[in-house]
Amino acid sequence: MVSSTLRQLNLRETVAAKVVPTDPGSQDFLLKTTANKLISSLASPLVPLQPRGERPPIFFVHPAFKSSVCYGALAFHLGQDQPFYGLEPRVTYHSLEAMAADYVAAVRSAQPHGPYRIGGWSFGATVAFEMARQLESAGERVASLMLLDGRAPIYDQSMLEKDLEAYVMCVLCRGAKQFLGFGVEVSYTDIAPLTADQRLLHVVEKVLDKGALDLVAPAVACSFFFRFQKDIKDSEILTRKYVPPSKFNGKMVLFRSRGSAVIEGIDDRLLEMRTLGWDRFCSQSIEVVDTDGDHESVVFQPAVVELASNMRKCLDEHVRDC
Repeated sequence: MVSSTLRQLNLRETVAAKVVPTDPGSQDFLLKTTANKLISSLASPLVPLQPRGERPPIFFVHPAFKSSVCYGALAFHLGQDQPFYGLEPRVTYHSLEAMAADYVAAVRSAQPHGPYRIGGWSFGATVAFEMARQLESAGERVASLMLLDGRAPIYDQSMLEKDLEAYVMCVLCRGAKQFLGFGVEVSYTDIAPLTADQRLLHVVEKVLDKGALDLVAPAVACSFFFRFQKDIKDSEILTRKYVPPSKFNGKMVLFRSRGSAVIEGIDDRLLEMRTLGWDRFCSQSIEVVDTDGDHESVVFQPAVVELASNMRKCLDEHVRDC
């Protein structure tokens, strides 16, 4: 992370030196303004996926793999009049509360006061919840808290006793289909007793059986697995350490994909609950909206079309209530 930060600083200095006019009398205002925006964006968790439009902006937190680029199709289908900003990490966070606080500061730099519209997919749903809670504690209003297919941060002892590395591998293999063009179903029961090397060989055998490496270069597939495996593990650790200190008092909408999110060998009882456990942390009744796709595909084509339509309807209703 230090090297990443240094690269950002070096890039900022390079941009400032090469494209920002130093002459106070320079007429190249457009170039200077563009450069300043680029320099500023490098130091912010905000990612302007669709910055145009007069509607109140939406701020959406990245999922476990720490990138908000996956929301590009959602931002597009919400319409050109709907500003949409992703949120993703700029440093290493040692608690979910610290991550949420940094994102709140970034959001308030773009929109100093509410009402706010915040959301997140999967892991991002929990971060968005903590952001909304912090904003309420600061006296601000959150008009819409939109949780997309994310379970509440509730873990019974049986879940905590599961092998974290094996669980992460199962999650990663399911999600691969959206990024590599293929995914494999891996059973927790099958891989939990294996060593790390044996698990990797088990996955590779499944990939080869599908002929998937004909679609994607092996180096690309390996890079994906090793990079996202760490991201997902880091995010899962943050979630397991997080205990919400208070409830959210505003409007919470949970968008639930119709497809199954069950991993064979993992008995996650929250998935059987209509609210995925969030009713424990919200003082109002939760609106649950079913939408197309499964947990891994809900923000991608073609499922994202229905998601955007459902989200737009909810936002319109909340605007009328403001």
